[in-house]
Amino acid sequence: MLHWMNVTGAWVVCSPATIKPQSAAAYFFARELYQKHGVPVAVINTYWGGTPAQSWTSLPTMQSDAALKFILDDWQTVLARYPEAKLKYDEQLKNWQETKTGPAPRAPNGPGNPNAPATLYNAMIAPVTPYAIRGAIWYQGESNASPTHAYAYRRLFSTMIEDWRHAWGQGPFPFYLRATRHFKTNGWWPLLRESQTETLDLRNTAMAVTIDIGNPTDIHPTNKQDVGHRLALAALANVYGDKIVSSGPVFRQMTVEGEQARVWFHSVGDGLAVRGGGTLTGFEVAGSDGAFSPAEAKIDGPTILVWNSAVKQPAMVSLRLDGQSGRGQFD
Repeated sequence: MLHWMNVTGAWVVCSPATIKPQSAAAYFFARELYQKHGVPVAVINTYWGGTPAQSWTSLPTMQSDAALKFILDDWQTVLARYPEAKLKYDEQLKNWQETKTGPAPRAPNGPGNPNAPATLYNAMIAPVTPYAIRGAIWYQGESNASPTHAYAYRRLFSTMIEDWRHAWGQGPFPFYLRATRHFKTNGWWPLLRESQTETLDLRNTAMAVTIDIGNPTDIHPTNKQDVGHRLALAALANVYGDKIVSSGPVFRQMTVEGEQARVWFHSVGDGLAVRGGGTLTGFEVAGSDGAFSPAEAKIDGPTILVWNSAVKQPAMVSLRLDGQSGRGQFD
C-alpha cells in the first residue's frame, strides 16, 4: 500500500527574510536569469532532501514499465518487514535514550516514509501541475547511488522526466539536471553519473557537471552558487538563445594513435585549458587488461593526448580526482 502526504505552500516575494529556507541552487539559477535579461523569474520549490527518484515518479507510470517493477516489489518487501523492524528500532532507541552512547538509531523505512514510490509525486508534483511552467531543474541522485539502483537510474530518471512532461501536458519542456558530485570512495557514484548522462538522449535536456566543485568529505557542499550558475548557462543558451558556451567539455570519443590515446570532446569553446595554468594531472591509461597506470597528458587543440610508455597498446583512459575513486572512464 502506498501512502499520500499533504503539504502546503505559498507564493512569496524573494527577500533576505524569505529566501533562507528555499533551494540555494534554484535561487542562484533564477537570479542569474533575471540579471541577464531583466525579466522576473518565479520558482516553484518542490524538494525533499535525501529522497530517491522513484518517490517523484507517478505510480501508474512505474506500474506500466516492467523494467521498474522491482522498485515496487522492493517497497512491498520493506512494508512486510516493517513491523519487526519497528520493534527492533523501538528497543534500540530505548537503550540509546538511557545510555546516549554512539549515534541515535535510525528509524526504518515504512508507512508514510517519503522514500515510498510515488509518495512525493502525489504530494509535491501533482498539486502544482496546473501551473504553466517554462522548465525544471533537478538536484538529486545520491539516494539512488546503490547496487540495485545506480544502473537502473538511467531508465527510472528518463521515465520520471517524461512522466512530468506528460502530467503538465506542455510537451518536452526543458529539464536540466545537476550531475552528482565526487564524494568519498563510493563505487556506485560514477555509475550513477553515467546513468544521468544517458538521460541526455531525451529532447531538451542538459546537465551541469559539478564534480569539480563538490567536497569529497561532505555530502552537502556549500558551493551552490556555481551549481545555479551552470544550470543557468544551459537555460540562457537553450531557452533564451544567448550565444554562449553553456557547458564544460563533454566526452565525444577516444581514438588510439600508436602508443597514445587521444580524447575528443564536445563543447570546447575557443579551446581547452588547464584551470590556473600548469600541467594536466590525474589521467590514467590501461591496455585491454584494464590495469590502469598513471599517465602523462597534454592538450592538443580541442583534444587531450594521454600516454604511458609502459602501455604499448592503450585501450582505456580514465581521470581520477584527488586520489579518490571518482573515475570517469573513456574508451
